[in-house]
Amino acid sequence: MASAVEKIMEGIKGSDYLSLSLYVCLAMVFLVIVIHFLTRNLRLVKYLPGIIAIVYGVSNIINKLDSLYMVEELDAFAHYLILLGAGVIGLIMALILGIIAKEKKPKKRRTKKK
Repeated sequence: MASAVEKIMEGIKGSDYLSLSLYVCLAMVFLVIVIHFLTRNLRLVKYLPGIIAIVYGVSNIINKLDSLYMVEELDAFAHYLILLGAGVIGLIMALILGIIAKEKKPKKRRTKKK
């Protein structure tokens, strides 16, 4: 019986873009986790890798729109789309870490007024 990881790796072997997107997304998640643990007190720093990746990906996609129909530029266009997706995954991971690490304040007991 093959494990789930072996099945995933077997399916990825055929496509370079799938393996590239998997590695880039895993690197983004790892980077967000490392930044979160290094800067626990600074809440917004963990969002920076995702924001930077999204801004870089969108700006390059906009710049490459005029040459979208050239076959030579499709490889770069796919890389920018992968970077854009990794940025979204980085933002989602930072949001999840922010929710998990949120300090829980004790609830105040309500007293009845007489």
